[in-house]
Amino acid sequence: MTATILDLSTASADRLDHIAATCAARAAELRRTISPAEARDAFDAAILTPGWTKSRYSDVGRLRISTANLICYRRYHPEQVERPMTELGFGLGLHPGVAREAVAHGVADGMAAREAP
Repeated sequence: MTATILDLSTASADRLDHIAATCAARAAELRRTISPAEARDAFDAAILTPGWTKSRYSDVGRLRISTANLICYRRYHPEQVERPMTELGFGLGLHPGVAREAVAHGVADGMAAREAP
C-alpha cells in the first residue's frame, strides 16, 4: 500500500468532495451491523471447549465464544455484533440477562485476544 500526501490547502473542491465521499462510504461500512444470518453462522461455527461441551448451559458458552471469534478473528467492532448476538441469545431461549452477559463477556474475551501479542 502506498500513501499519497495531499496538501488540503491547495486541493480543488472536486478533489476534496471525492475524499469526503470516500471517507463517508468507508465509515458507513464500518458501522454496518452483522445480519442475523451471520450471527447464526458464527454461533454454529463456534467450537466449544471441553468444559462447555459437558455443561448443560452449552448455548451460553457457544454464544460467548462466537462473539469473541467475531471480534478477535473477523475484526468486527463490538458495536457491530452486540445487538445481533444478543437477539440470537434471546431467540435461543436464554434469559435476557444471561444473553446480555454472555455477549458482554464474549466482547471482553475478543478484545483481550485481539490486543494480546
